[in-house]
Amino acid sequence: MKIAAVVHAHHLQILNETLRHLENIPGNFDLFLNFSFIDPSNQKYLTKLKSQLEEAVPGNCYFSTSNNRGQDFGGMFSSISIAREKNLSYDLICKIHTKRDDETHIEAFGGVTRTRWRNDLLANLLGSPQRVEKIISIFETSPSIGMYSNKKYYCELFEPRNNEVNYKCFVKKLGLKQDCCWPENPFFLAGSMFWLHGDIWEFLKDSSLTVQDFELGAGVDGSRAHAFERVVNGIVYHLGFTGYYE
Repeated sequence: MKIAAVVHAHHLQILNETLRHLENIPGNFDLFLNFSFIDPSNQKYLTKLKSQLEEAVPGNCYFSTSNNRGQDFGGMFSSISIAREKNLSYDLICKIHTKRDDETHIEAFGGVTRTRWRNDLLANLLGSPQRVEKIISIFETSPSIGMYSNKKYYCELFEPRNNEVNYKCFVKKLGLKQDCCWPENPFFLAGSMFWLHGDIWEFLKDSSLTVQDFELGAGVDGSRAHAFERVVNGIVYHLGFTGYYE
């Protein structure tokens, strides 16, 4: 089983904590680590971190910078660009990011804070070696599974007033079947941390999308990153997969 961890780092104060979860992936894996930006304020730290990761990660490390474009999905497509260039394919992808610390309560998910939201997703995806082994086994024994994540954050909060235009643009660019997408399929994984079948990585790798399809700056509802967050589930169904959430 060939595995890649795809990580986007914007909030660097929680990057080490986020990366520690990758220690629970058994055996060999490659790491794609994207930084929102590198400037004189963080260059020394990131240079040291890269060196440490190249020693610690059992597979190869690939680093990129997205210049604060597209949030975690801009970061993901920066990593995909490397995979395109080097023709790197995988059986499974684990996508995570440094979702910020924030103690504001979010009514939509039962009043959890953003910090709890991040921790819930990371624990679900990478909480222990046994947890990761179980997830790998789910994909190995159920070939129809395309995405795995936390069911608490699998929702239908599409909010078309803010997201419809950018959403439809991505659906058209990717050639997705309409019955796999909103409004027929309004569900998506809020927080955009998940395990993906390698065929979905290949589909995105073969698409024309790049980090330049996303705008600069912090994400707000209505941004292209928020729209793409809602597109991922449509891709899963377009390719004939379903999701597994627990």
